[in-house]
Amino acid sequence: TFQNSFPDGITYQDLIDEGEIIAKEQAIEKKKQDELAEQLRIEEEARLSRLRDVLTVALVKKEYVEYNYQDYINISFGFKNNSDKEIRAFKGGIVFTDLFDETIKESSITYDEPIPANSSIVWNASLDYNQFSSEDKLLRNKDLDDIKLVWKPEKFMFTDGTSLE
Repeated sequence: TFQNSFPDGITYQDLIDEGEIIAKEQAIEKKKQDELAEQLRIEEEARLSRLRDVLTVALVKKEYVEYNYQDYINISFGFKNNSDKEIRAFKGGIVFTDLFDETIKESSITYDEPIPANSSIVWNASLDYNQFSSEDKLLRNKDLDDIKLVWKPEKFMFTDGTSLE
């Protein structure tokens, strides 16, 4: 049984003091972690912004198509090369969202045809449609005007041999 102190002369006050020291150390460590996470988030957003400046991606057209017993969602993207260099290839992610910025579907893009400097092109792509996927159903049934596109560029390769990521 305990009396007014623990074995080896440790008191309740000693335990309380030690607990307060540990709590302060944990608070300092948590603050460092939060600051690092915020710094990395800011750096990542700056990186994405720098990459988005190179290429603008727009959703031009969307349609549902049945072909040879397969179902597809055909999508036309507009790409505008905003740089002074010809783009040789790029890759990144796209997120289709609704008007409230809720994710409908995510996909990736790898495009490996030249886009001349300061010019625009239209690229037609197809996504396999799965009738059992709620994402695919939602994307199929949304009007084009009710879809927003979020462009998440990863890497650009230019015809002069340079790259940006």
